[in-house]
Amino acid sequence: MKTFLKKYWVHFLLLIASSLLFLILIPNEEKSYLDTEVQAIRKISGLILISIILILLGVIFISAFKHLKSFKQFLNFIPGILFLGIVFFLILSPIFLFAAFSLNKFSAKELVERKYKVIHTDTNYLELQNLQSGKVERIEQIVQENEKYIINKDDTLILSFKKGLFGFEFDPTHSGNFVYPD
Repeated sequence: MKTFLKKYWVHFLLLIASSLLFLILIPNEEKSYLDTEVQAIRKISGLILISIILILLGVIFISAFKHLKSFKQFLNFIPGILFLGIVFFLILSPIFLFAAFSLNKFSAKELVERKYKVIHTDTNYLELQNLQSGKVERIEQIVQENEKYIINKDDTLILSFKKGLFGFEFDPTHSGNFVYPD
């Protein structure tokens, strides 16, 4: 058993680190954002990561191209470099995603207020409709049970968001000033 652990300790360390990222760190960071913001951050961090990987693979391809002697070596090299790109993406994707969430929260530029109409509410989440854009947002419940305000369907909420370093809004809070529909 000792030799098994000595031989595969790096694998176990990577498994623990990736489990920590996927199961604890990233979900906790996502709680601070609306669903549309989470999807936008996922998309942008994925595009940045793909761009970096393509540049890296391009450099590897160009440096290795002069060492390829035959067309058969070239054909064998292509699947290897594609596999390397996929492995890089799978390993670095959660790291880039967590970094994007964390860095955005690093510096709050300003406060932004938005009005939302409550479409659905339960103990876990709220489904809100942005009154300016009409987009439907989903968010974890922002009102704690010990607070005196109860959010019901068709209530109008004014939420304040911090605008982050990359322009994504996070940490929604309500002021407790409910504006009920007429």
